[in-house]
Amino acid sequence: MAKINLIATYPKSGTTWTRILLDSLRQGGAEVGINGVSLTIHLSYRYWIDEQLMMETVDLPKEWQRGLQGRALRALHEDGTERTMFGTTHAAHPEAVDAELLFPPTTVERVLYMVRNPLSVAPSYADFMGLPLDRAIDQLADPRNTLGVGSDIHHGPNFPAFLGSWSQHVRSWRESGLEVMIVRYEDLLDDGHHTLTSIARFLGLPDDGAVVETALGSHRFDRLRQQEAQDGFVGSHYREKRFFRSGSSTAWRSELSAPQVARIVEVHGEEMARYGYLP
Repeated sequence: MAKINLIATYPKSGTTWTRILLDSLRQGGAEVGINGVSLTIHLSYRYWIDEQLMMETVDLPKEWQRGLQGRALRALHEDGTERTMFGTTHAAHPEAVDAELLFPPTTVERVLYMVRNPLSVAPSYADFMGLPLDRAIDQLADPRNTLGVGSDIHHGPNFPAFLGSWSQHVRSWRESGLEVMIVRYEDLLDDGHHTLTSIARFLGLPDDGAVVETALGSHRFDRLRQQEAQDGFVGSHYREKRFFRSGSSTAWRSELSAPQVARIVEVHGEEMARYGYLP
C-alpha cells in the first residue's frame, strides 16, 4: 500500500519553496527548476483525481463531487504498490464525517504543516489573488473562505478547497488527530539547516548535512526569482504578477498600516501568540 505524507499550508505560507527543497533533498541536493517539482501532487487538482478514479468529474453535479478527493486518496493508498507519496493541500482539516471524505485517516502517514505569520501572509495573499489588501485581510478572517480556481468553482481545473480563517486553518491541523509536525516558515528562513534537517527526518528524506546545505543554497529566493523572470512560473495565478516575492519575514512592517496590523491581531491574536507572531 502507498504511504501518503501531506504538506498542508494556508496559501502563501511557503508551500512551493518547501516542495522545491524536499524534492532537492530526494535527489541528493540537485537543483530543482521551479516548474519541474516532481515530488508532490496537489490533491485538489482535478486531473489527478480523475486519473485515480478513472473517470471525468468536471460535469458531475457539485453535490456528487463531495468526497471524491477522499476516494482518490483511498484508491492511491490501496493500489498495491509499496511506496511513499507526497501530497500538498491548502484545505483546512475538516471535522467529523468531512475528515473521512477529504483525508481518510487510514491513507495519511504524516503531515508537515507550515505556518506563517498572518501579517506576512496578508500582503502576499493580496498580491497573488489580485485583491486590495483590506479585502485580503477580510478573507483571512472569513470562516467561510474557500479557495477555487476557474470561472465556476465546482467545474474548474481544481476542486474547491475550504480554508476557513487563518486561525481556523492552523487549529484544524494541529487538532486533527494525525501525526503532525508544525514548522514555522520563519524558522526555515532564519535557521534553514536545522529546520530542514528536522523536516527531512520527520518525512524520511535524506538528511545528510552537505545535502541539506546544497539544497538550501541552490534554492535561495533570489535564485527562484531569477528563474521566474527567465522562464515564468506555471503556478502564478496572474501572469503579470510575480509569484516569488521577497520571502522576507519582516516586509509586512512596510506593507501594512497600523490599523491593518491591529485588525489582523484582533482576529488572530490567540493563534499568533502561540507561534510568537504578536508584534
